Amino acid sequence: MSEQDRRKERDAELWHRLRERSRVITAEEGSHEMPDAMALAAYLDGTLDERAREGVEAWLATAPEGLDLLLAAREALAEPGAAAPEALVRRAAALVPDPPGRWLAGRLRGVFMPLWQPLGWSGAVAGVLLACVVGFQLGQSGYRSTVALEQLEIADAGFVFDPADEEIL
Repeated sequence: MSEQDRRKERDAELWHRLRERSRVITAEEGSHEMPDAMALAAYLDGTLDERAREGVEAWLATAPEGLDLLLAAREALAEPGAAAPEALVRRAAALVPDPPGRWLAGRLRGVFMPLWQPLGWSGAVAGVLLACVVGFQLGQSGYRSTVALEQLEIADAGFVFDPADEEIL
């Protein structure tokens, strides 16, 4: 069921309830005063208590313009709010004073922004390159220490068995 169908059903139900209520209201009850906007909004939301709801329905039954007002309020609440015009936003922003120092920062940001964007990528590339160089150097130093350790072991082994110093028995 689409939103339009549900809205039509709610409107038909509202009309039916108002017709039934208008048959019940007698002339000696007199006129009811118009409820405030909050009561009408709560009535549309369905959050009014029973007594207040009956009061709003009684007013709607006695006031012919009441239903039109209620349906217009429902339409207004159902539509999303319109965006403020751009000119109005600029005029409102002009009324608010800028904090001290922000004017210069905004001007400098506008001038240097085309320079900062490539520098951001350059910094990222430089960081990756630096990490690669440091990793390579750490790997090389580990390799050098392994080679030096092997040479030490060979040198130590030479002291244990040196063929030049060996005497013939």
